[in-house]
Amino acid sequence: MPRHWEGDLIKGTRSTALVGVLVDRQTLFLKLVKLHGSSAQEALEGFSRAFAPLPASLRRSLTYDQGKEMALHKTLSRRTGLAIYFADPP
Repeated sequence: MPRHWEGDLIKGTRSTALVGVLVDRQTLFLKLVKLHGSSAQEALEGFSRAFAPLPASLRRSLTYDQGKEMALHKTLSRRTGLAIYFADPP
């Protein structure tokens, strides 16, 4: 059952295409989120939309890298109920 997620942002050629990637750690279920920019506000809105249809039992945690697009992580946590963690840089 999906509930612990990893997230990232993929930028296409010349940063014209942006996709948020959410992968459940256990099932490898994948959600792709179309983003209109790489700002923290865009990530907040896109990831909020992606998690909204999921029941709370499937929204336990999200681990993300140190990207600036997650600057509004506290707001995302309040909106979704996710505990948000950040991976240590290599």
